[in-house]
Amino acid sequence: MQHAIVRSGDLGNRWDARFHIALDQVRDRVGTLRETVTADQARERLGALPLSVLAPLAVLKTERGPGLKRAEADRVISAYPHLALAIMERNLRPAVEAIRAEISERQEALARLVAISETAIVTLEANLSPEERDVPRRVADADAEFAEPGDPETDTDADEPTAPRF
Repeated sequence: MQHAIVRSGDLGNRWDARFHIALDQVRDRVGTLRETVTADQARERLGALPLSVLAPLAVLKTERGPGLKRAEADRVISAYPHLALAIMERNLRPAVEAIRAEISERQEALARLVAISETAIVTLEANLSPEERDVPRRVADADAEFAEPGDPETDTDADEPTAPRF
């Protein structure tokens, strides 16, 4: 069973034990953060994190019920920026591991999408008619037919660029 010593000055409008236990566990760090990080900086750092890693902040929410919704996380971060930052620092390893797992899942999904696109390209190329396969060669032939001698943009036989003609 966890316990915390609650000072009368800490009560404010929060009488719930889990809040005061969380505060008691990081009280010294909150004091240090107040001296080194502004409340706006703490809010900015935490607000940019995905909800999936903010689960440790659920101890600070006032609503009952499981989990932490984005609106609840935003209220907690806004009301208790230094306390929220201290709690996240204390729970950094699980947050980093969650982000790494998410990155790994997204890389695997990307690899699957690339494989699908490669299959689609092969399928499209296999379904091209002989005339459609011949289009790149015909475009190159047409470019060569209309090329002006000495023009580096259209003359495919020009070895050296020539001065522009006016």
